[in-house]
Amino acid sequence: MSDKTPDPADRDQDQVTADLGYQEPDDTLGGRRDLAWLSVTRPLLIMVMNLLIVIAGLAALLGVEVRELPDIDRPIVSVRAVYPGAAPETMDSEVTSRLEDAVARVSGVQKLESASEENN
Repeated sequence: MSDKTPDPADRDQDQVTADLGYQEPDDTLGGRRDLAWLSVTRPLLIMVMNLLIVIAGLAALLGVEVRELPDIDRPIVSVRAVYPGAAPETMDSEVTSRLEDAVARVSGVQKLESASEENN
């Protein structure tokens, strides 16, 4: 009986790989290769695919027309009241303030400007 350890060069390749814990992939999946397997074996391919999906999404986002919010002109209403011979203070208290109160009650009014001038 020899106390000599066997030389790895004397053994065949199958025995060496079995001793190292390497196993041939078994066919438990029925030969099916899914996305998880592809992600593990080829991570660079998956990163490139994800990058292409992001680029395509950005291109689609920039290419879509917005139909829900079309460009429209803002509605503007102009009211002019003339009171011949009245001073600006009278015009302001008698006419302009009443017009401002009436216009302010309209829904959707965001901005209201008024001016009372002499001879106007």
